[in-house]
Amino acid sequence: INAEYMGTPSECLFFFEMKISKLIIYCLISFVSHIYTYSIKHYDLKFIMKDGVILHGDASVPIPEKEGEKFPLIIWANSWACPEFEYVLKGIEWAESGYIMVEYESRGWYFSGGQIDTAGPLDQQDSITVIDTVLLNQTQWNIDAQNIAFAGISYGAGLAALAGANDERIKTVLLMSGWGSLQNALYAKETPNLIYGNLLVWIAQIVGKAPQELIENYNNLLHHNNIVSTLKWAAVRSPLTYIDHINAKKMPVFVSNNFLDELFSPEYQIQWWQQLNVPKYLLLNQGLHATAELAGLILPKNYVFGQAKMWVDYWLKGIQNGIMDLPPVTMQLRNDFNVHQRFESWPSIKSNNTIWLMSHRGTKEHGGLVLKSSNIQPKDDNFDIIYFEKNTGLSAGVPIIGDLLQVYVDVPITVNIPSVQRKGALVYMSSHLSKTIRIAGSPQVFLTVTPNNERFQIVSYLYSVDLLGTGTLIAHGPYTCWNCTVGVAQNVEINLRSLFVDVESNRRLALCFSLYSDLYQPSNTNSTLNLMFSYMNDARIEFRVVDRT
Repeated sequence: INAEYMGTPSECLFFFEMKISKLIIYCLISFVSHIYTYSIKHYDLKFIMKDGVILHGDASVPIPEKEGEKFPLIIWANSWACPEFEYVLKGIEWAESGYIMVEYESRGWYFSGGQIDTAGPLDQQDSITVIDTVLLNQTQWNIDAQNIAFAGISYGAGLAALAGANDERIKTVLLMSGWGSLQNALYAKETPNLIYGNLLVWIAQIVGKAPQELIENYNNLLHHNNIVSTLKWAAVRSPLTYIDHINAKKMPVFVSNNFLDELFSPEYQIQWWQQLNVPKYLLLNQGLHATAELAGLILPKNYVFGQAKMWVDYWLKGIQNGIMDLPPVTMQLRNDFNVHQRFESWPSIKSNNTIWLMSHRGTKEHGGLVLKSSNIQPKDDNFDIIYFEKNTGLSAGVPIIGDLLQVYVDVPITVNIPSVQRKGALVYMSSHLSKTIRIAGSPQVFLTVTPNNERFQIVSYLYSVDLLGTGTLIAHGPYTCWNCTVGVAQNVEINLRSLFVDVESNRRLALCFSLYSDLYQPSNTNSTLNLMFSYMNDARIEFRVVDRT
């Protein structure tokens, strides 16, 4: 179905250029040697929604080689700010192996009509209508309507999860760099995700039709206004809200997320995955948001897409390829990308939870960090105080760029621990490790603090420190309070970013704290803000250590 577009001359030119770009891709691929068997046809599509909005899409459809042959259907929803031909290369590849591959551009993006709904009720209804429309071609395209999957990366993964929860026709979903809880993605521990939030809203206004509601809700989070209604808005858009629907229909779920994803942090995706009572699979890769998956849209060999292909081959075609015999959790090691360690569940029985207690700094260079199982048990009624300072020497690196360099160029994010400023930061240091340890999962920090202001933010950093005092960032995480009681001690729990990394013997662990990071929207920047740390209630960090064999 050839889509039409009417707009200004410049918009029509851009629309024409987009179509030409897709045509060029099709032509280039026609010269590439094919590793699969089916010839395919390509279709430009338009989908008319219930409210009259038109969405654009395309399809790659295999041609049967024998009479009565049918093909499973996989529908892909676009990522945030990506055009309709985002999946065209992978669509052609998988169509040649016997899948009908349909992708569509959700409402509000580029030349699809309507405004961006951010995976809301309109988007959720749209996914149903897209399936309805595709199935009108059931006979012509030889669609196996009993074997339908919904898939996507990032925003598309969220749309796919919600579609799977709401449509009984969907047999399985592929969720790559998606979210379980939009509340946690944007406002975990009441901390606005400043960098990624700004980026998402900005780009939505450039290449999409962003509604005022989206901008207002984001500003509500930044300034802690109308929080109840804003979080309700996010809950409607969260697969976690519909977890009972997914579990009731026993829909198999494939999940892939990346350890350095600062948008849809893996620790919260793990929490959602743990609540799924269905056949499920979890890949935790090294990379930033969507980077491990996006590479697979271009490169023919990609670990994530290779595993995803095995998943749909099993669930949609019934191919006994052994994927269901494998342990369902896989983690990729930061120190060596060739290492993918599998676990029967998470937390795994092959892992041990270790507890490291913090002790008073006082006049010393740093406080102590002691393994609780040792004979030394620090416990005292002393306290330490730090003040708000922007430049403390602690850092999680340059946003986005620092993480990219760390993952793909092997340039670690480092700080000089001995030069960390004492007034605005606290450092707790372990002794030298006697052996290499492999840390896995989501470290948690437990503190007792007393603020002198009702609003404050704590940022926690975990570093691996060498003999010269250079700390390499392992993980970090924030906690924000907007209405705490002044002068009253309170318990604080901070979730650090999930990780899978080896810390070598003779290095030390450094657990550090400050009251500011440029990654997050602060609740208070008053220079008189201070926070008192006490140690009577076992101030500590907990993380899991796994066997390296």
